[in-house]
Amino acid sequence: MEQKLNKQSIDAMLSPSEFGSGTLYDVIINNGLAAFQSATMFDYACRKSVETYIHYDDGVHSNNIMQMYKMIMGKSLYGWFHLCAIRIYGRRTPGYFFEHPEKLWQKVALCLEFPESADEPSKRVSRERAAGAVVDLLRFYIRAFEDPQYVSLKPKAETFSKYYIENHVQSRLQLPPDLGNKIMDLALYAAGKKKQSELPQELTPATYFAERTRQDIARQEEASRKGQIYTASTEKHIIKGNGELIYVIGAMDSDARRIEQIAKNNGYNINIVSDYAKLTNNDINALRYNPKYAGIIVGPMPHSVKGMGEHSSGITCMEQESGFPPVVRATASTGKAKLTKTSFTAALAELSHIIWETQQSDRVFG
Repeated sequence: MEQKLNKQSIDAMLSPSEFGSGTLYDVIINNGLAAFQSATMFDYACRKSVETYIHYDDGVHSNNIMQMYKMIMGKSLYGWFHLCAIRIYGRRTPGYFFEHPEKLWQKVALCLEFPESADEPSKRVSRERAAGAVVDLLRFYIRAFEDPQYVSLKPKAETFSKYYIENHVQSRLQLPPDLGNKIMDLALYAAGKKKQSELPQELTPATYFAERTRQDIARQEEASRKGQIYTASTEKHIIKGNGELIYVIGAMDSDARRIEQIAKNNGYNINIVSDYAKLTNNDINALRYNPKYAGIIVGPMPHSVKGMGEHSSGITCMEQESGFPPVVRATASTGKAKLTKTSFTAALAELSHIIWETQQSDRVFG
C-alpha cells in the first residue's frame, strides 16, 4: 500500500460490509504491520476489527486476525487480546475451559495484568470487564447444556466450579463477588438442582423467555375458545428496547399496523418486507454486517431468494452464515412459519433477550 493507515483511515474501514480487496480484514491479513503507520496503529486496527467481527458472531474472521496479531506481536499481547480470546475460543471449542479451568483464569489474570491496548497505555482492563467476559462465557454454557451435542459438558460444570473456589480465584484476582455466585448457579443448573426460572437474568437463555411467552399465548387462546378471559400479558417477557431497528421479513397474516404497534409499545422500530415480489427479489446479503439492524424476525418466505447461495433456503442462510443480525423465526403453535400478532409477540420476546445479551457482551469491550 502506498499510504500507511492511521486511526482516521482505520475507523473509516471498520464496517465489514463485504470481504475482498481493500477491506480492513484484507489489509491486516495480507499486509500485516507494513500497512500501518506504527505498531500502535496495527494494534488498534486488529482490536477494533476483532471486536466488530465478534459483534456479528463471526468466529472465523476474528480468529484469523487474532492469529495474525499474535504472529506479529509475539509475546507483546495487550489485554484486549486475552479478553477477546475468552469469548472466541470459549465458543469455538466449548469444552476447553471446562476441562482446563486454570487456562480461563490465566487469561483473566493476563487481562488484568497488561494495558488494554497500545494507544491507551495507562488504561487497565477493569475487573468488571474481565468478569463480564466470563459471564458471557457462562451464558454460552447455559445454552449449550440444552444442545445434545454438548451434553458431555454438564458433568464437568461441578469440577469447573470447584476449581474456582478451591484456588481462591475470586480473592486472588479481586473479582466482583457476584461472579462466584453465578459460577455456582451454573454448576447447580447443570446438576439439575436449579431451574431456569431461578437463574439470574444475566444467565437465563433467550429461549426460556420465548417459551414462557408461548405458554401465555396458548393459555390466552384456550381461554378465548372457552369464552373465558386470561389476563396475563404476553408482552411481559419482552425486554424493553431503546429504539433498536428490527427487520421483519415474510408474508403476513395480520395487519402490519398492529405488529408495528406491538414493536413501538415495547421500544422497537421495525422495517417490514411482506410483498411477495419484494420477498423474492430482495437480496438478503444486504443484511450482512449491517449495523442498522439489531435483529431479524422471519415469517413465511419463498423457498428461493436472492443471496441465499447454496443454502436450502434464505432463512437457513441467515441462521448459518456469519455476519447476519440474530434471526428468530415467527411460528404458529404447530411450528409452521406464520407472521401474526401472536407469533410476532413471541418472536419479539425471544429476540429482545438476544439483543439484550448482545448488548451486554458488547459492553465487555467498553
